[in-house]
Amino acid sequence: MPLPSNPVRLLSSRWLGWRDKRRLATLLARLGRIDATGFDSRSMSSWIDGLGLAEAGKALVEMLARVATYTADLDQLSADAGVAQITAALGPGVRYLDGGWQRLVEGLASDTAPGQRAARHPVVGTGRVARFLLGISRRATVTSAEICDLNLGPALVVEADGTRMVMQADQRDGRIVAVRFVLDPAKTTHVEVGLRLC
Repeated sequence: MPLPSNPVRLLSSRWLGWRDKRRLATLLARLGRIDATGFDSRSMSSWIDGLGLAEAGKALVEMLARVATYTADLDQLSADAGVAQITAALGPGVRYLDGGWQRLVEGLASDTAPGQRAARHPVVGTGRVARFLLGISRRATVTSAEICDLNLGPALVVEADGTRMVMQADQRDGRIVAVRFVLDPAKTTHVEVGLRLC
């Protein structure tokens, strides 16, 4: 049985009951006019529960939310972001990144300063990470180091050999599970604001 993809299919679908058809039609009709800014304190799951839909209608809206937001955990997704994304997905179209996904991938992969090399593969294991960090510290002359909040977590900002490096560690259950370095000047120059706040 095909999913209801337009108002005619929605009304003729045996997949949904009449109550869900009416509520979904109303929701879709007013979706572009919903002011989602007031939903920032609610999860997307809570917002969907508040629509009063039966199981099939609720499953349809949940599926739409997951596809529109690329998010599986609707309990962690803020309703304001979810509703805005559904509205955009069902609206006139989407905006594509100039240069395509490859440009995004290249931007994420190039966290080194010009003329420097980055580790192409993650350094895994306590001993290997310790040796890697020790090797970096032996090759550089550190002129300053400060700790500040960056991207919702603590960061170590180091000036060494005229290059700024930002290091952040991800923690889980009180243990460091990942260490990330950013050396690209195009990205680390934006940390200046954070340095003034430290």
